[in-house]
Amino acid sequence: MAGGGTGGHFYPAWALLEALRARYGPSIQLGYVGTRRGLEARVLAQRPQKGLGVDVEFFPIRARGIERRPSLGALRALGENVVGMLQALEILRRFRPQLVIGTGGYAAFGPVFWAAKLGLPTAIHEQNVVPGLVTRLLAPLVDRVWLAYPETARFLAARAHPEGLRVVGVPLRPAVLAARALRPEEAKRALGLAPSTGLILVLGGSHGARPLHEALLARLDALISAKADAQLAILAGREAARLRERLRALPPSARERVRVLGHTPDVGLWMRAADVAVSRAGGVTLAELMALGVPTVAVPWPGAADDHQTANARWWAERGACRLLLEARLDRLADEARALLEDGAARRRLTQRARALSRPEALDQMRREVERCLDAHTTTTTRTRTYKRGRARPPARV
Repeated sequence: MAGGGTGGHFYPAWALLEALRARYGPSIQLGYVGTRRGLEARVLAQRPQKGLGVDVEFFPIRARGIERRPSLGALRALGENVVGMLQALEILRRFRPQLVIGTGGYAAFGPVFWAAKLGLPTAIHEQNVVPGLVTRLLAPLVDRVWLAYPETARFLAARAHPEGLRVVGVPLRPAVLAARALRPEEAKRALGLAPSTGLILVLGGSHGARPLHEALLARLDALISAKADAQLAILAGREAARLRERLRALPPSARERVRVLGHTPDVGLWMRAADVAVSRAGGVTLAELMALGVPTVAVPWPGAADDHQTANARWWAERGACRLLLEARLDRLADEARALLEDGAARRRLTQRARALSRPEALDQMRREVERCLDAHTTTTTRTRTYKRGRARPPARV
């Protein structure tokens, strides 16, 4: 598998890797190509061969985004990506995979491109309504393009093989899927919170979201006065250290009502416990919140490529599953979150629509697609290769 840079590219791969290990056990060898700087490196490279709770061989390559205008930085990025392409080809030569799957980001391009050129089975997964550049470039080459949204097909219809486009949703991490079985009160107890606590959860993605944090902290008194025991929990990612320092300026009475977390394995519990979420609009984060039915105020990051976060948030908002607030109106964010916290009927409507539109079965569907690819490859290989008597068939490689 290949992809990286952000949780949006890594978490779907994480979920699928765990599902494949559970399905095949030691009869499958798993490899992951990513960058040295992205979230995947922190999770996988720090625990070689044992990332994600499953055995995964991590292959870091050079890959980075290229500015759309001529500059020295763009030239350097181009050179780095050329090196990454050569590294990807060498990885395929050494690992000899039977299937290559890309989940987005520049690290996905080289492995999937070379695999397609070499005639290996290939697939890519697109998590957003508006497909990214890597997806658009690879769509004509791969066997399967897995989509999170039906509307994405219109962006790729002229590029991809129509029979290769499949709408599957976003595969969710086991920690998130498991939380679907809990009631919010149970999730709060598991986190050490009182069931009556009014919890506002802020999610900014793996890089955090400083404008959201600042907008809410600036109106903290008004925000948490909606309920006597209201709390603000911020999943701050890389912003956690700076934000904890920022909280020291608050009075103790306000500071004790705010919880700052970096990367936590309990993300599913925090989402399920939340009465209201304030979130960026990455495809994976929204898919997780909607699957759990969390009433959400989505604030798209305006710097996202092709403004794809706004398209994601608008898709859910137009169907009554979340509320959309553009960053230009951040002065209204605290009021929007507080109003939703106080309006139980509105929260119930959002929850019902979100759960009705979500696709929690996406992981199982993608796993079955992978099984079909591997079975087809195994059948072809068995017909064309003669094994010595008694020799075990080598494990599948993904």
